[in-house]
Amino acid sequence: MKTRRYINDPELLLSQGKKIVSQSSDAKFVHRVSMVNLILSGMSPEELSTYSGDSRRVLYNWIKKVDEQGWESLKPIKQKGRTPTLSDDQINELKKVVEDDPEKYDYHVWDGPALSEYIKNKYKKELGVRACQKLLHKMGFSLVRPQTYPSLENPDNEAREEFKKKLTEIAEKPDVIPVFQDEVHFQVQTSITRKWVPKGSKPKVMSKPGKDNVSYSGYVIPETGELIMTEPNRFNYETVIQSFRDFINARPLDDGQKYCIILDNAPWYKKAIRLVWNEESPEYADIRTKLDYMCLPPYSPDLNPIEQVWRIARREKTHNRYFSSKSVLKDTMDEYFGSFSEPNEKLRSLCSFKCFHSEPVKA
Repeated sequence: MKTRRYINDPELLLSQGKKIVSQSSDAKFVHRVSMVNLILSGMSPEELSTYSGDSRRVLYNWIKKVDEQGWESLKPIKQKGRTPTLSDDQINELKKVVEDDPEKYDYHVWDGPALSEYIKNKYKKELGVRACQKLLHKMGFSLVRPQTYPSLENPDNEAREEFKKKLTEIAEKPDVIPVFQDEVHFQVQTSITRKWVPKGSKPKVMSKPGKDNVSYSGYVIPETGELIMTEPNRFNYETVIQSFRDFINARPLDDGQKYCIILDNAPWYKKAIRLVWNEESPEYADIRTKLDYMCLPPYSPDLNPIEQVWRIARREKTHNRYFSSKSVLKDTMDEYFGSFSEPNEKLRSLCSFKCFHSEPVKA
């Protein structure tokens, strides 16, 4: 067995080595230091090689390095790896591109395939779809499902401001109660949205095929949050007029009060308005005594707060949920909407916006 003549004091080296083992988190470095510590403690490299799996040549080399160059010489050298396909400047350019509208670059959406093609055309470099998805994450982007909102198409801003002004005036009248109305369908077929699940899992939701749905005509009073629902079989001027009567009967007015119902511009409303208010047909006098009306500006569903009621109803009751039949769906929605038939803070807060300045609902 070779006996090494140390340049440095072996006891001092051993003391330093023990300290490194207790403090370092680099597993490979700690292993090398531990092997040298055992040799400094008196174990021969030949014997240690039998148990450690390291060759005698390697162990002799490690002890020599420590003695001549210090403990730092045992640290693993990090490999440089492959040269990146894209430079940092190119990645920064790509980030600005992805933040921009994809239509400007002849793409519908930025995703792995689109980004791979763009890089190939722009930088003449090949980067696979999966590599592009990882690059999107690296640049700070996440794959999420956007939340839809009603399109405003080409809104008439003057008409919108005029509507808000009139609505404010109506809301300030003590004998007039603004009410927003809209129709909605809920389908039996399951609507899918993202949800949090354990990593690596592949969630599935059963869905009944077909186009069965339940229909509602809803009336929300933003001042109190009350939601009154009627259930027409279909939507036409006759069902609209009947829905007006059902609402009046479900939520009677005090003497001297009147509702102002805010309607959208669906074609069946136009005929109902003509018969009830414009031509003042006598058979609809009972409606005129209780209801006035006002129409939303064209392409302005965002000014109808009942749209928010439909949004949370889907989020809380229909998304990612299986309904075995139309009747099960109807029972679910009837119970949910029924919970808002009395004054409540949830819908009052949800449906309030700057046109209303009502006091909180008292319990």
